[in-house]
Amino acid sequence: MNGGRDNVAKLVIVLTDVNSLYPVNTAEEAKLLHWSEVKVIPIGIGSSIGQTELQNIAVDSKFVFNVSGFDALHTIERQVLTQACKIESGCSGQADIVFILDSTSSEGAVNFNKLLQFVSNFIKQFAVGPNDVQFGMVTFSTYAKAEFYLNTYTDKLSLLSKVQSVTYNGGSSALYYGLHNANMYQFQTQNGARPNARKIAIILTERRSTDVSRTINEAHLLQQKGVKVISIGIGNNVIQYELTNIASSKSDVYTIGSFDILHTIETDLKSTACGGKMAPTPNPECGTSAADIVFVLDSSSSEGTDNFHRQLDFVRDFSYQFKIGYQNVQISVVVFSSTVHEAFPLNKYTNDTSLLAAISRVAYIGGTTNTDLALSYVRQHSFLPSNGGRSNVTDIIIVITDGQSTYPSKTKIEAELLKNRTNTKVITIGIGSSVDRTELQVISSDHSHAFEVPNFTALQQITSELTFAACQTCSFVQKADIVFMLDASSSEGDTNFQKQLDFVSRLSNDFSIGKDQVQIGLITFATYPKNEFYLNTYTTKSTLLSQIQRVAYMNGQTYTDQGLEFARSNSFTPVHGDRRDAQNYLIILTDGASANPSNTLAAAQHLKQQGIRIIAIGIGNNINRNELYGIASDSNHVFTVTSFTALQQIREEIKQAACAGKRIAFTT
Repeated sequence: MNGGRDNVAKLVIVLTDVNSLYPVNTAEEAKLLHWSEVKVIPIGIGSSIGQTELQNIAVDSKFVFNVSGFDALHTIERQVLTQACKIESGCSGQADIVFILDSTSSEGAVNFNKLLQFVSNFIKQFAVGPNDVQFGMVTFSTYAKAEFYLNTYTDKLSLLSKVQSVTYNGGSSALYYGLHNANMYQFQTQNGARPNARKIAIILTERRSTDVSRTINEAHLLQQKGVKVISIGIGNNVIQYELTNIASSKSDVYTIGSFDILHTIETDLKSTACGGKMAPTPNPECGTSAADIVFVLDSSSSEGTDNFHRQLDFVRDFSYQFKIGYQNVQISVVVFSSTVHEAFPLNKYTNDTSLLAAISRVAYIGGTTNTDLALSYVRQHSFLPSNGGRSNVTDIIIVITDGQSTYPSKTKIEAELLKNRTNTKVITIGIGSSVDRTELQVISSDHSHAFEVPNFTALQQITSELTFAACQTCSFVQKADIVFMLDASSSEGDTNFQKQLDFVSRLSNDFSIGKDQVQIGLITFATYPKNEFYLNTYTTKSTLLSQIQRVAYMNGQTYTDQGLEFARSNSFTPVHGDRRDAQNYLIILTDGASANPSNTLAAAQHLKQQGIRIIAIGIGNNINRNELYGIASDSNHVFTVTSFTALQQIREEIKQAACAGKRIAFTT
């Protein structure tokens, strides 16, 4: 009676800036919406809303959004639209799907609940019922337990409710009992198995079984009944031999490093159940652009099997962002140690389902670190037309290694030859303390394309930075003159001032620095302005980043107008590095209102009349929003964050704001 329609997607978008009065009740009501097949997308505004509540409200964690303040809501319109429009559908035909879940003591209740959440998310994609898709579940530890059969729950609401109530058991890993239970009880007519339905068993386990041969035998008995068996190994304690031999085929084997990236295999499983292909979920910024990407993975003895699989998880998660195909992104994987092995060429997999499955199957080699051979192979073979190389796209090579090359001089020669190819970008990722930073920078296209992380687990933390570097999303590829203007008044304090410097360092590190590329200047201001360095003072990234961290806190009043006037009359002048063919940017950070508001607005206007684009960032609760809008070039160039710590959260938004004002010197 209120207009709800049975045949359309149902969405609820919640905007809130504080926690609810009754969080338990809120979570329960949200869960009822989820079970009614309503997609709930919460948007948290500011710092007073807790992530736990947002996660409980959302139908899935990928539908949670955060912004620093109400004025920043416009910055996530595109992302929210992308998620809102990504409506999952069921599939034609019938399928009987049984989940066999590891509930052993090595997992713990927390990880077991992640398995249940994965199962719930998977079920939500289907029409559930005796004429559509049916689900059963078996848990196993020291023994097996049938949690429910294929015909126990005939509607999605009651099925999802039951999944969430399944309890963790603990014990040893007797996977063979789980397979035996599925064979003897789940896939039986009296328990709902249908003769004309596809029969699928999905095993999720995080360690080897207590009797591998018995487990393999039980899996074969299940397959003989016409059941397709899919094995998913999670973490470091599974063995590939067992996973491969219990699955129906090699393409039905998956290994992932942690419970937290289970979402990357949803596409594969949906495709198997439906007998068709799901639409991919590309990164909204660059996921549909054309590029040929070759991952070059260190498979030497220093890696070990566990860490090598963490590399594969990272590659899977990174690839998950893109639309895969000949007209879009193509991905290849090359592994190296004493020798080089191409796991698959660029044109081998033309959809995301088969690509993600293939990445999981890449084998570890072991041996020495002959990086030079890998670079030579990629240069001579990976981008050939016969292997899928395209002349009209960017060739991107991403090298991941945990050590120094065996032959550094040869590596340097091969790196130069590779980088000298036209339209080629080389990105390096060094893992751990044994890497040679200089060698990473020699191999990469420039210093901004060399990354370092402390360990293999931390790889996931640089996904966004790597995407930015690979896609050149709003990247300054030619010229830009950027002057930062930092508030150093008494209200800041030394600790918060250091957080401003860290923000400037991180943002500057994203650009290619040089006299023909991006130039950075820096002004601090309090009672008076102080030039820390001009645009043409530092022409290399290393010296620039070093000097940023040496800038000292001043203390004093907030004379913003004088800082703006200094920038106009000194920083943006030819003698101090300003270039006529480069876009000028002034990025001002402040935590309070200026001492002379009218003078401040007048000084900002003078800068804008000279064609200087101004981005204003207000920090904390004492800012004057009207003044920020008066200083900035327009409302799209105003940002507010609740604290100095939150500054890093808006780095990508600042890049986007800068890109929005690009001239011929900028490309996307």
